[in-house]
This record gives sequence, structure tokens and C-alpha cells, in this order.
Amino acid sequence: MFEIYSEVVLSVTLPLLHVKSGAQGVVVHVHGAGEAYEVEFMSDDGQNIAVATVLADELMQSPAELHACLDGPDQESLPLPGPTVVERLRQDWAKRQRIYGEERLPSPGSTPQ
Repeated sequence: MFEIYSEVVLSVTLPLLHVKSGAQGVVVHVHGAGEAYEVEFMSDDGQNIAVATVLADELMQSPAELHACLDGPDQESLPLPGPTVVERLRQDWAKRQRIYGEERLPSPGSTPQ
């Protein structure tokens, strides 16, 4: 099960949304007990590509998080280049709040009413 703000990789193609297998995204909502997830997919330059509901078996752990899980006393941790997807998502969220105002946007992870 993935937690909110987990970095994930799509294992299938979503042709209607133009999101290819291997796209990296961030979990922004967990449905039920983790049967499905709302995932925001972003380009390498931080632009939003799509937000999609994706089944659990259509996602894989991201290389960055997998790398962090594999780090141990006998392994060397290598820095990842550039900002992570989560950092880009937080930057995008802050930008949206500046543009639209906090009162118009729900807080990250909240359930729309």
C-alpha cells in the first residue's frame, strides 16, 4: 500500500490521458484500504500532465523510494539529481495558492466536499 505523497511509477499506459507506462507521479489520495489511488503525474520540468484514478496493481514504487528502502550499512546512498516529484508538487501547490488564494483550494490530502 502506498501512502499519500508517495512517489510512484505507472506500470500501464493511460491512452485517454496521454500518460505512458513508466511515468512518475505522486499519490494525492488513497481510495478505501488502498485498492486505488489518485495520482498526479508530472513532466520532468514539473508541469502537470494529468491526475488519474489508478488501481493499486497498476503502480510500482518509484526508483527514488526503492533506492531509499535499499540503503543499508553496506550500501552507498547516491544523491538523486534535481528536485524530487514531491518537491515539485509542493512548489506547484504553493504557486496555485498564491494565484487562486488559500480559501479556494483544499489543503493537500483533504477530501473534497
